[in-house]
Amino acid sequence: MISSTLEPHHPDLDSSCVETEQLKVWVEHAAHYLPSQGPIEVFVHHNTLHAFEDLPFCDAVLQAMSLYGHHPYLTENRYREEFHRDRIQKKDLAAIINADLKDQAGQGIGNLGSRVDLRLAMLESRLHVGPPEEVHWLLSEGDALRKFREEVPASARLRLVEDTRRIVLRDYQNGSSNSDPQLREAVGFLIDEFGRRTMTRWTESQWEGFTLQLLWQVCRWGVEKSGSKTFVSSAVHKPTRIRDLLLKLTGEDPDKLVHSILIPFTAAFLDQGYAQWSLPDRSQGFYQAFINLFKSARPIESWQRGLAAELKRLETEEIDVWTCIDESLSLLGLPEQQKEHLLQRTLLALPGWAGMIWQMETN
Repeated sequence: MISSTLEPHHPDLDSSCVETEQLKVWVEHAAHYLPSQGPIEVFVHHNTLHAFEDLPFCDAVLQAMSLYGHHPYLTENRYREEFHRDRIQKKDLAAIINADLKDQAGQGIGNLGSRVDLRLAMLESRLHVGPPEEVHWLLSEGDALRKFREEVPASARLRLVEDTRRIVLRDYQNGSSNSDPQLREAVGFLIDEFGRRTMTRWTESQWEGFTLQLLWQVCRWGVEKSGSKTFVSSAVHKPTRIRDLLLKLTGEDPDKLVHSILIPFTAAFLDQGYAQWSLPDRSQGFYQAFINLFKSARPIESWQRGLAAELKRLETEEIDVWTCIDESLSLLGLPEQQKEHLLQRTLLALPGWAGMIWQMETN
């Protein structure tokens, strides 16, 4: 239940009300993604991905990751750790890459080797991911664009620097190259930065820095030309509920506050006769039992102080559960197309408890 104390009650909310039948359809659809077990008396096996059983396994776990916010696989860094422990063999990676690339597996990429070689090198090396601010700091304050990392083989480092030196001195020293205009401009800019008049006397460290900065520019252009979207870690999710927005802005999680009341109450409501005290008015249903129990409460916590008055209003105005949900959605000012999504995310905030309530109601 979303508290409607966000604003005073407005009689004109009826103009934006959702039909009760539409709300029921939305809730029933959202419940499809809830666990399907009832209150557990004995252990039973349960398929947590029952809502995705019609999909191939890999597609199912990826859709579940998007919906539930969990990780279906280990992180890339964890896989690399297992690779370096020889738990994952290089020949196995090569076999999978060859199967994925098919006829393109043997295609060469410049003088760097084949596509298979490049993919293997990318998998063997750890990929560092960070926000733009961190990347900018590392590039400006660190030595990422001045020196190769220590794990880069000396032979590869020397070959790349020598090839860069040879091509730049041959084709770009006098600014007469016929290469891509963007590349010509970048090389010319870097040459001026490092000193055009002295470039024949640049030291090894200068050529190494020049090579890395040019490589960085080329990689950036490649990403831009590919049309790829900026990478966003799967651990970061855009706010999908008011709670997510509040957590992001304040660092305080309102779910912890609400759940401190909702979880014990739900546990008491689902009790099958084991507790020493029964929940009052349990037979009247979850919604009415909650109103009856808390409408006369005198909470100490400041965030709960409007709860009793709100519950009394719901009772006095004879607002049923569907009207309460609709009123809450209207007070949040959400567009019609986002209301179903919010209902789904709200149920999935406590999927186990919500799933047991749904199973009791429908079975």
